[in-house]
Amino acid sequence: MKPWLAALAVVAGTLSAAFAQEGAVNAGLELDPAPAPGPAFPGVREYDMERFCGGLNERTRFYPRRALEHGVAGAAVIDCTLTEDGRPHTCQVLRESPGRFGFGEAALRIRCRFQIPVDELATSDTNDLRVYRREGEGEPLRMRSIVRFRLGNP
Repeated sequence: MKPWLAALAVVAGTLSAAFAQEGAVNAGLELDPAPAPGPAFPGVREYDMERFCGGLNERTRFYPRRALEHGVAGAAVIDCTLTEDGRPHTCQVLRESPGRFGFGEAALRIRCRFQIPVDELATSDTNDLRVYRREGEGEPLRMRSIVRFRLGNP
């Protein structure tokens, strides 16, 4: 096999894996929550965001250290219940890709820093963000989002 053809095959395989990873993460936005009451996604750890965010300081880095050390990009899908003023109350990491690099918890650390007014959220559905309520009386507003991590230029 010619060297340039072998190199092209490696690049094509890498791109194929990257697109497959992107597709798996995007599919996290399409997951349907369980009926109320109870956790929206049974069996998925639920984080109390007041406790989780309370232990962070401004020096906490947002990019997962292990991923940075290995030069790995990734993404995570998180689903959060929101307080009346748009802060996260509880969150669940639905997907992270690739796994075992810490993208899920890094996405939660980023979410700690943002408060979005609820009236703005109502019109915020995009490809990477979905705002909804589960069926059931008194169900809180929820936000599901993809947080993407990329190395180098945006």
